[in-house]
Amino acid sequence: MEFIPRPLSETERAVVVQVCALNELPIPDISALERLRVVGQCDCGCASVDFMPDEAGASVLAGGYGVTPSGIEVGVILWERDGVVSGLEVYMLGEDTPELPQPESLHRSDGAPAS
Repeated sequence: MEFIPRPLSETERAVVVQVCALNELPIPDISALERLRVVGQCDCGCASVDFMPDEAGASVLAGGYGVTPSGIEVGVILWERDGVVSGLEVYMLGEDTPELPQPESLHRSDGAPAS
């Protein structure tokens, strides 16, 4: 099944902004976030998305932890490529879920996030 590119959801935008703020990184302006397109989603069923085609050279920009609306704890990683946010990874800390964390539940991770 082919993935049809789409704009970031309101929750995806909020998670990106909150993870940047928690890690004292410049917060992307609204116009930059509106230009991003989700071009792929993880095959395992989690909430991880890619914002541009997967290419070599992506690196971790920031990370954190949060809780989904169902109360499941997850980790998040913001990926960057050439100084631009290129992906939002949501990884499970136990129970699987396709949900994004609630932006207000996010808190900064200590040390490098796992992927």
